[in-house]
Amino acid sequence: MKSEILLLCAAVFASFVGCGDSNVPYELGKEYFYCQHSLYKIPKGKYHDYTKETHMYSPVANFNGDDHIFFVYQDERRRPTVGHMRPGEEPVFGYIEDDWYTSFDNSHHTFVIGVDEKGYLHVAGDMHNYPFFTNTEDGNKYQKHHVGQHCMIWKSDKPLDVTSFSFKGDKKETSFAGTGFTYVRFVNDNEGRLYSTYRAVGDSETKKRAWGISRYDTEKEEWVGIGGPTGLGEDTFAVFFGNGGEDGDYSMPLGEASFDLTNRMHAGAGILSKDVSESEEPSMRHYINNAAYVSSPDLGHTLERADGTVCKPAMHFEKECDEKRADIVITKEFLALPVTLRGTVFGYPTMQISATGPEGKVDGITWFCSPPENYNSCTDKGWECYHNENITGSFHRQFLNDAVGLLTLLDGGWLWRMWDPKEMHRVSSGGLFGTIKPCQKYTYETGNILGMTTKYGEDEDSLHIVRAVVAGRPMEYPKPPKLPVEGYHETTTYQ
Repeated sequence: MKSEILLLCAAVFASFVGCGDSNVPYELGKEYFYCQHSLYKIPKGKYHDYTKETHMYSPVANFNGDDHIFFVYQDERRRPTVGHMRPGEEPVFGYIEDDWYTSFDNSHHTFVIGVDEKGYLHVAGDMHNYPFFTNTEDGNKYQKHHVGQHCMIWKSDKPLDVTSFSFKGDKKETSFAGTGFTYVRFVNDNEGRLYSTYRAVGDSETKKRAWGISRYDTEKEEWVGIGGPTGLGEDTFAVFFGNGGEDGDYSMPLGEASFDLTNRMHAGAGILSKDVSESEEPSMRHYINNAAYVSSPDLGHTLERADGTVCKPAMHFEKECDEKRADIVITKEFLALPVTLRGTVFGYPTMQISATGPEGKVDGITWFCSPPENYNSCTDKGWECYHNENITGSFHRQFLNDAVGLLTLLDGGWLWRMWDPKEMHRVSSGGLFGTIKPCQKYTYETGNILGMTTKYGEDEDSLHIVRAVVAGRPMEYPKPPKLPVEGYHETTTYQ
């Protein structure tokens, strides 16, 4: 592995509809230049291909802007490895377990990393419906002390230190709320608190899937569930539970949580809420028929629909609009996963989701949905949605928001900058990177983009940690205050 910084720049061009709204901080046409850096490269042969499967995960984290950048990947032996980068210093690496620990030989068993507001690192992964299906007939096995635990999760023994971790999945309180975990993702709110989102099991007998959120309490050193019990088995806990599945039993709920300028949480997921027989299946995999939404003004203690109605999870998708009914953004047979969403500077959320074409496949048309004026979640038939024919692809898209409320949609080699999806400014990355797995917290703190990619320039074989910098913003970026770390002295500044 070699530490290096490569710098390339790309000019803004292509479609832009000028924003005439005086309520936005500036016109996007005044952003004129972007620069991309490869901060670190892991050559082919030094990382395992399962690391590439992290398009829906969070393999990169940061603390206080550029002061501390962390990333997790699997080396060539599938050992989960954590890197720590500091400006002007060589990276430091560590393993989350002893050298003998390697992950399950399955592409679902990748890893994610997050940092809480006190600087402690959290790494989760090596899970596919964990703790169910932990050992298989083909010889894949967990180590003995990992079988039958609550969750596969580790925490650093010291703040901002990648050299020593402890396993925390042996206790329910130090594990995520729920059971049957897959597709874990970490996200921070604007004050640095750490949250996790994940697919869970909502019915312990049938193993039908649900979607959940947990928040880390740094005082109690415990994970607090945001949601409620599904009532279908021990430890089942979720925000949304559709109780449906492909072939009658399988579904793949995927979603995310994000935070707007007021620190209100916006969360959404795609859910399959009906059993679909083989004859009904579209010719695509991992489809849904509902996109659901919920928000919280108070760290997840209270959950609300978009019209302010307080609801009680785990939320369902039945016709009866009681306190447990989800806010259903759109219902269609069928939609494609995943969904992404953000709050806007105008005070309402927007959700991005892809529709299916006439042959049941994703046809490249994307819908952006927001609640209409005077929205009523019980009587209205979902949110207002419109097609954006300029956005193609779906599975690798990522939404980001910064501290002035500017949204960025990462769409392959394009960056779409917007205050609202109806008026977008398209920016070329110059072909420098393709699918990128970004760090939302970094974008909020710096206004720039940080992430992991397997394509940088002509190099499509190495793993790169990349940074994209907005070099022409027509205003000073409002950097949030740095978080103090007990016993750790910060000496560097944002770059």
